[in-house]
Amino acid sequence: MIKKILFVIFVSFFVLGNVHALDTSKGQAYLNKTLAEGNWNFEVEELSLGLLALKDSGYDVTKGLDALERKKTGTSWNDNIKKTSLAILALDSHGRSVGNSSAWLKNALIEARVSGDWLIQVNTDSGKCVVSYGDRDKTFDIVDGKIVQCSNNYWIDIKRCVSSRLDAYAELLIDCSASSSSPEISLLYKEGDSYRVMPQQGNVRTTLTLESGCFGETKTSTRCDYLSTAYATWVLTTLGESDIYTTAYLTSGIDERIDSYAFGSLATLDESFATWLASKQALSGSWDSDIYRTGLSVLALRQNGDYQDSVDKAVEWLSPKQKSDGALSTGRTALLDTEMVVYGVLGVPGSRVQVPQPSGGYCGDLILNENEICDAEYDGSGTFLEGDVDNCLSNEECVAPGEPRECTCKVIGTTSECSSTNPCSTGYRCVSGTCEREATAECVRDSDCNSDETCNGGVCEIEQTSVCNTDADCDLGKECQEQVCIDIPGYCFSDTDCGDGEQCVDDICEVKKGFPMGVIIIVFVILLLGVGGFFAYQKFMKKPKKESTESFFPKESPLKPVKKKGHEPKKVQPKEHIDDVDVEDELDSSLRTAKELLGEK
Repeated sequence: MIKKILFVIFVSFFVLGNVHALDTSKGQAYLNKTLAEGNWNFEVEELSLGLLALKDSGYDVTKGLDALERKKTGTSWNDNIKKTSLAILALDSHGRSVGNSSAWLKNALIEARVSGDWLIQVNTDSGKCVVSYGDRDKTFDIVDGKIVQCSNNYWIDIKRCVSSRLDAYAELLIDCSASSSSPEISLLYKEGDSYRVMPQQGNVRTTLTLESGCFGETKTSTRCDYLSTAYATWVLTTLGESDIYTTAYLTSGIDERIDSYAFGSLATLDESFATWLASKQALSGSWDSDIYRTGLSVLALRQNGDYQDSVDKAVEWLSPKQKSDGALSTGRTALLDTEMVVYGVLGVPGSRVQVPQPSGGYCGDLILNENEICDAEYDGSGTFLEGDVDNCLSNEECVAPGEPRECTCKVIGTTSECSSTNPCSTGYRCVSGTCEREATAECVRDSDCNSDETCNGGVCEIEQTSVCNTDADCDLGKECQEQVCIDIPGYCFSDTDCGDGEQCVDDICEVKKGFPMGVIIIVFVILLLGVGGFFAYQKFMKKPKKESTESFFPKESPLKPVKKKGHEPKKVQPKEHIDDVDVEDELDSSLRTAKELLGEK
């Protein structure tokens, strides 16, 4: 009898101790069943991630691989960088040829306008240095250790002083042989007040290489997209490509979002990404209480063995989320959530995952904390296991951590996945107890949007970060609009920064013009005024020859008036200049005088 009791206790302990172990095999079974029953007719992301999660599972995924290849248009998938990257990774992991597509992806690399500055530091007291880039050479004088040109500073700002337009990969030859000593030449990257010395140095004469590449959302994009760049870099480096040149962009100006840091970590394997990601893990073990992001973070941290504790803690949080059919969630996100979690934790031994017994103030610690209505766990049949449910009624149970309205009471027995007290995720609506995606919803989570957008109520909205108040707060070549620094269209430092047929006028590239028409018009008007003035002068201003009054008043008047005392006619003095009007006035005056004389006779 005692042996039977001990055996039951042992079995119960073993079952309870492993009931929450994450079962990746069951997860793969759910994925294979869901994808196969849907005849593999899913979106590129769902197909690709599902094929990655099913690698080495033993399931026949030939139809899935064929379906993914059929979705290809030319050598890419809808000209989209993220979709093409995931599809390439999925097909390559199963041995399918991706040579043409990977070449297409690599050729989509463009030059990034990184948020930081590239600087050339020359450690010498005086002399000259010539910087050569492409077909242009620029000479810089050094006095007392400072570069006279380009703001008289201790370094040469490449974009401001050499060329504002650089290729994704640029080589610059620095020749300081005309210096007073043997100078040390270094390449620096400055972001804000932080300086980073790049692993490129030389003496007297050396070549520095700048890697400032990025990827847009599509191959024809001219604007960098962070997640697209991270996806493409991750996949191409996984395929063995080394000359991607995106490190500067990926490590500069990254927005503080889980998705960005996780994919940035996968792409660069930079320790700082993993450190930041681990610091954002909640006490419960999740990231943002989100299944997809937690699975993605696990995938990123698994690349570095120093974060195994964070990985185990995340899996402990994920394990109770797994349903009896192997899925990690319900509703429309169930497929993607399960794919990311299974792909993220593959290789993590299930035996290492045990039911956590932590203490602290968060939902899932099985203790009634402040602002919680309940905090408890139940087995698959709904039987209470442990925790605090004093505030729940007999027909209620506590909502599990990570679920909507976690650590609150919900009614037991309903088969509905949503209700007025248990709403659907963002972008979905509750219809007859089932979460259905809203027709107008373009996103469910932030990862569905561009790198500068967040998912707000099913709509991707651009994040507005207050980074400036005036243009003075922005870098050269940018202006402040609505507290955001944006590039000034066509900004330039010299004519060399402009395209063919353009010139730099007041720091803006403008089309070159011929001889100004305005000048021609002004000259023509001056000539016209000069000619008109000349004729006016000839007609009105020039003094005519003096004419005798005898032509008007003969010496011998035929009337010979008798002169009377006191009645002498007034003498008319000839004018130096008489115009037509004056002549008529004089004639009238003479006639009046003659009549007066005749009348007196």
